[in-house]
Amino acid sequence: MAAHSSSPRAPKDDNLAAGPGAILTLTSGAVKGKVAGAGSLGSTPTAPCGVDTMPTVLTDLALRLIDEASQRGITLRLTGSLGVRGHCAESAALLEALGRELPQDVDLFGLSRQHRDLTGLFKSLGFEAERALAHSHEYGIQRLIYYAPPEGTKVEVFLDLLRMSHTLDFRGRLEADYPTLSVADLLLAKLQIFRITDKDVKDIVALLGAHDLNSRERESVDLPYLLRLTREDWGLYFTLKKNLGVIRERLGQYPELPGATRAAVERRLQELEERIESEPKALRWRMRAAVGTRMPWYEEVENVER
Repeated sequence: MAAHSSSPRAPKDDNLAAGPGAILTLTSGAVKGKVAGAGSLGSTPTAPCGVDTMPTVLTDLALRLIDEASQRGITLRLTGSLGVRGHCAESAALLEALGRELPQDVDLFGLSRQHRDLTGLFKSLGFEAERALAHSHEYGIQRLIYYAPPEGTKVEVFLDLLRMSHTLDFRGRLEADYPTLSVADLLLAKLQIFRITDKDVKDIVALLGAHDLNSRERESVDLPYLLRLTREDWGLYFTLKKNLGVIRERLGQYPELPGATRAAVERRLQELEERIESEPKALRWRMRAAVGTRMPWYEEVENVER
């Protein structure tokens, strides 16, 4: 079946075309280009809201994979802490200032309708598939795991959905930005985690410290999008509200955060809280709110097939 995607196509990169394992010969110095929207790419795509990120071999691997996928008409987007770092130079600098340790794996989003094409992509590049998930798609498990040769760097691809504390459907959202998820989706993927960690808080602070709340600009948090989700889903609303409070409390634990950035984060946290609270709620939200915490509203991550 031919791949179908609205992903922008980038010029062919001979480093990846060289054959299995060639992707690992790349160094972090290769991450130099900039993206202005989802247009054509000169070299490896990187932070659109600043000059250059502080790239690593891991970001190199991720961005080159996304670029090669785009060459083949396959949609892949970077998520997780690596997505936060790779999206914007200012966010990357804030993560460095906060002492956020580098992630060890690559997390990507793709589309289940391109499952066969994704399998072919990773196989052609010499990646080894996780045997336990080799035929998981046939059983409705929407996740792929591969290991890059020879070091075995783990690359996890979520298909359509993120199943963690809450289930988020990213179909129709992957086209909103390139090469990462949009700012709002990167933020949402972190805020939905019920048992939020210090690493997650630092990622969120780095996002809110570098991006305003606005629906009209690409380099901003799409607030109306977040409000649409939280006015429909009481559980998601409740977790987000809890986490916004946690982040506000922990800001004082980061003396290395510049004063102006701290003020901007506090302002945006307050606006998020106020707007989420004041947004008119759907009937199903009000019905679920009547039950409240007497019934579980989130999944324990270790119990979720991710």
